[in-house]
Amino acid sequence: MRAVNNANGASSIAAARTTTPPQQRCSGPPRPPSGLQTRSDSPTTLTVSWVVPAGGDPCVERYEVTYLMEGQTVAPRSLAPLFVEDRTVTLSNLQPNTGYNVVVAAVGSNGQRSTVTTRGRTQPLCNPLRAPVNLSARQSGPRSVRAAWTNTQRSCARATQVSYQDGSGNRGPIVQLGGTEEQYTFANLQPGQQYTFSVRLVGRDGSNGAPATARVFLPNNSQGGTVTVPGRR
Repeated sequence: MRAVNNANGASSIAAARTTTPPQQRCSGPPRPPSGLQTRSDSPTTLTVSWVVPAGGDPCVERYEVTYLMEGQTVAPRSLAPLFVEDRTVTLSNLQPNTGYNVVVAAVGSNGQRSTVTTRGRTQPLCNPLRAPVNLSARQSGPRSVRAAWTNTQRSCARATQVSYQDGSGNRGPIVQLGGTEEQYTFANLQPGQQYTFSVRLVGRDGSNGAPATARVFLPNNSQGGTVTVPGRR
C-alpha cells in the first residue's frame, strides 16, 4: 500500500477499505508489531515495513504510522489508519538525504495502543554527480604513484574510474573500481615524466561525474622527492 500526499502536505493512504473490529473483548493493550524496518528507494521516499506477532493478535483493530524529520519539534505527521492486514507503507514527499523518526502503533478495539520506533534516512540527490574531493597523488615507489580521494556520494556511485596521462599526451588504461573505493596505486610508470591522474564517479544510471585531477612529477632518481600539484577538484 502506498502513501500519497494530501492537500495539507501530510501523507495519507490511498484505499477504499474499512477496518473490521475484532470480535474478541480485550482488556489490555495489543501486542506491538516487531521487526520494524525502513528502506529508501529514492531521495524523497521511505518504505516502512513490520511483522505482526506470531499467530496474529485479535485485539489489534488497526495500525497507525507517524513520522517526523530529525531535529524538528513540531507535531509529527500522521497517516490515515492502516488495516490489520497491512505490513508496509511508503512515506512520500520527503526531503533528500534527511533522517526521519518513524513510529508504528498497534491500536486495540479498547483504544489502548502499543508502539515501536525506528529511524530511516532518505537517499541523497545524485544529479549532478560531483567530482571526488581531497584528491592527492604521491610517489609510492620508483615507478608507482598512489592516489587517494574522498567520495561524498558513495550511495550514488556504481563505479569509480581512474586513469592517467603522461607529459607527452599518452593515455594509460581506464581502470574501473567499486563505487566506494577511495584509493588506487598506478604501477609501471616511467621515471622522468610528469603524470596527470584523473578520478571520476560513474552513477547508477551509467552517467559520468565530473573528474578530479592531480599532477605528479616522477623523478629519474628513485631517492628524489615527489611534487604533487592538485588539479581541478
